[in-house]
Amino acid sequence: MTATLYGIGVGPGDPDLITLKAQKCLQDCPVIAYPAPVGKSSLAFQIAETHVPEDAQHLRFEIPMVTDKDALNEAYDAAAQQISGYLSQGIDVGCICEGDPMFYGSFIYLMQRIQPEYTVEVIPGVSSIMAGASIAQSPLATHNQHLHIIPATLPEEILHEQLTNADVAVIIKIGRHFEKVCRVLQQIDRFDNCHYVAHATMQKQSHSRLNQVKNTQIPYFSLIYVGLHDDR
Repeated sequence: MTATLYGIGVGPGDPDLITLKAQKCLQDCPVIAYPAPVGKSSLAFQIAETHVPEDAQHLRFEIPMVTDKDALNEAYDAAAQQISGYLSQGIDVGCICEGDPMFYGSFIYLMQRIQPEYTVEVIPGVSSIMAGASIAQSPLATHNQHLHIIPATLPEEILHEQLTNADVAVIIKIGRHFEKVCRVLQQIDRFDNCHYVAHATMQKQSHSRLNQVKNTQIPYFSLIYVGLHDDR
């Protein structure tokens, strides 16, 4: 018996941004797997829920929101073992991933564990970076510009170096790193030419110039666009 693990990108938040191919896969897979923070609901499943058939079997696996590699490896090992249990019986599994599975997606760590033994197919999704640029109504890059995608979790000195040398940049994973990022942008005199987008395409979406944002519970799912063209 052969079976396939599908990594299904479900986009940044708006269920209407799920691709037709992803929708078809969600409807065809008898088992739908999805990650969730420990003790909390799964954002990935909330995005895809309206496209999942009522008779599909759910496989929720919890991933701790920590940097401890041992704890993370243990969680992904356990999830891969559960998924492999279905695949070994010839049952296809669709694993939901926010945005695109291959862009900082939790699916990457499952694929690395399962791919040597079973077939894996990845269905790309709309990235929050692309969605946020549409919300800001400014292009990510033009002509020969270099686009840098930079995690806010990096040390301050590395952020300083990367942002100084970037033509344009998108800073991701903001959350509690907001003040550090703003400090660096002010130091290199780029603070006033930034857009801020939080919860792109979700109901609680917000967008403004960065210099208008107050530091009150900045969400993890927020983005800062540095150096975008803006003719307004």
